Amino acid sequence: MDRHRSLAWLDGEGYDTDTPDVDSADLIGRWLTAHRSAASLSWPPDQGRVYAILGADLLIVFDDADSAGDVLTMLRVAQVPYEVHVFDAAGWDEVVRLVRAINPVLVIRDSRPGTVGGRS
Repeated sequence: MDRHRSLAWLDGEGYDTDTPDVDSADLIGRWLTAHRSAASLSWPPDQGRVYAILGADLLIVFDDADSAGDVLTMLRVAQVPYEVHVFDAAGWDEVVRLVRAINPVLVIRDSRPGTVGGRS
């Protein structure tokens, strides 16, 4: 079995995944670089925004669109279902409180600087 079988989707985009010494991290990095510049992220400016990406049982929080866009691109590549939400930073504490009340087992990973332990 080809050790890069999971990367076969890149073959259709001009990447050779069948070479024995291919570096999968390099291939994915090149693909991300090529597609990140073409990605359409119609989010508002970063002033006072919280960007939240929900995938499976994890909510990942960012304070800038670029970081959120990187994770969003990886989820698209991995074909993981996701939702994207943008909140006013001033109301984020209330959003977290409501999310926890609705789904107490949801893992919230807050990647914003200054968050304690990375969790909201």
